[in-house]
Amino acid sequence: MLIYKRARQEAKDIRKAYNVGSKGLGDLTTIAEVLGARVVVLPLRDGVSGMIDKAPDDEQAVIYINSEDIAARQRFTLAHEIGHLVERQRVSGDDSYTFKDFRNPNGKYGLHEFFADEFAGELLMPDLEFMTDLIDNDFNYYATAARFGVTVAAVEKRSERLRDQPPVEANV
Repeated sequence: MLIYKRARQEAKDIRKAYNVGSKGLGDLTTIAEVLGARVVVLPLRDGVSGMIDKAPDDEQAVIYINSEDIAARQRFTLAHEIGHLVERQRVSGDDSYTFKDFRNPNGKYGLHEFFADEFAGELLMPDLEFMTDLIDNDFNYYATAARFGVTVAAVEKRSERLRDQPPVEANV
């Protein structure tokens, strides 16, 4: 299965099992905890939005979220870090990993980051619901960002990705 399809499917499966709202970190923190990670929100060094860390001997992974970022950014970052967790656990079966996510990755954007972004996009902005909202709002990215509790940049990226790789349901 292609990486973006696997990421989207994992997010859809989690959405079916858990309530994912559009505000705050509570719902995502619960999902992270159920999946075996502890979430810590605190100031991180400049330029770091979040990170996940798990050593082989650690009982659980720890996800760090930058408390100095705006709420919508924190929300997407937490969903992104959960994407890393899912990819390491369910796709790769790893017991040791560290990912640090920078606001501006400076070209360091590999398959792990791609998976986590696709996962977060689908978890927070389900494809068909997202596309319908964009169309209904005449592509007003601000309105769509407010509805889904994410940043305008997240809406722009999700829109771009769905144009490039539309959901299977949209091709019917």
